[in-house]
Amino acid sequence: MNRTKVNKVNAKQRGGRPSKLSETVVNKLEAAALLDCTISEMCFSAGISRETYYSWIKKDQKLSDKLKVFRAAPVFKARQELIKGLEGNPELCLKYLERKKADEFSKEPKLEDILQPD
Repeated sequence: MNRTKVNKVNAKQRGGRPSKLSETVVNKLEAAALLDCTISEMCFSAGISRETYYSWIKKDQKLSDKLKVFRAAPVFKARQELIKGLEGNPELCLKYLERKKADEFSKEPKLEDILQPD
């Protein structure tokens, strides 16, 4: 066994290094997740490494689920605002439909129409 592994084993036997997982760190992760930050940005904000983040997420499903929900929140809010903005705005409505229902509303010609013209 090499020296690093021996030191790790000895540290675990002594109780190991105390975890940085605290309410403050979790609050920082949550705040960054609500801004739809990347995992790297969330870790930077909380002062932890990506390895530490993934270790905690692997061990704590509740924390993992909570951060996933928080990261989805900005997208949900943006969708709500978009739908509100459709009212009385036919140009935006058409743009929305072109993206959501491209097969029906897209301005781009379909491939099969190009390959097999009438």
